[in-house]
This record gives sequence, structure tokens and C-alpha cells, in this order.
Amino acid sequence: MSLLPQMGDLAPPVVVRQRQPCRTYHLDFAAKRIAGFVDGQDAARQAVMKLLLTEEGAHEIYTGHQYGIAIADLLGQERFIVEAELKRRLRESLERDDRVVRVHGISISGGLDDLLVRLAVDTIYGQVQLERRLLLA
Repeated sequence: MSLLPQMGDLAPPVVVRQRQPCRTYHLDFAAKRIAGFVDGQDAARQAVMKLLLTEEGAHEIYTGHQYGIAIADLLGQERFIVEAELKRRLRESLERDDRVVRVHGISISGGLDDLLVRLAVDTIYGQVQLERRLLLA
């Protein structure tokens, strides 16, 4: 006699995973206020921008969640190292979000301590193109 239950021909139940709506508060970055709600592609764009503006590990609220992108440790590094590492970190950080399908078209321009990063992010809602100025000084 076995101590384990016999499953026989019973298959495990099928769990249908449904994507939850991504309606969220609209963050007006220019006016530095919350104004209404966004959903779909606008919410995905906002999520990408918020992630790019957040230093990984710098805020207690995100401790243990691997949220944001680590940039501070790139200060003082050689330009080619910064570019290569930044591209890798951008892809890894953004692809953690289940709305992101692909990160591509990353271009980095500017000087040693002031970089302009442009990128395209394919989301389940469509493509989002963003740019962010990074100050490495």
C-alpha cells in the first residue's frame, strides 16, 4: 500500500491566467502631480518611464522587488563600459514587466557625465518610444 495518493488518469486542473487591467493613476511628470487615471499603452509608457527614473535599491518601498535600474555605480566608469552596461541593464530591468515584449533601438549620446538615452519598448499595447537624460556626475 502506497502512502501517496494515486492520481490515475486525472490531470491537474487547468488554470487560465488572465492579464489584469493596468489602469493606474496618471503621473504628470512635467507638473509633478497626479491627475486622473491611465490605462493601456499610456499606462505602459508611464510604467517604463517610472522604472527609468527609479534607482534600483534606493527606496525602501521597493526593497526586495528588483525595481528600477541601477545607474549610480556607473559613475566614473569608462564611456564604453557605461554604454554596454547601461544597455544590458535597461533590457533586463524593463523586461521584468509582463507588459514588455521587447526592448530595442537603444541609443546613447552625449558627453561623459551627461547622457541622452533613447529606446523603443514593444509592449502588449503597442510600441512606446522614450528618451531620458542621465546625469552621471
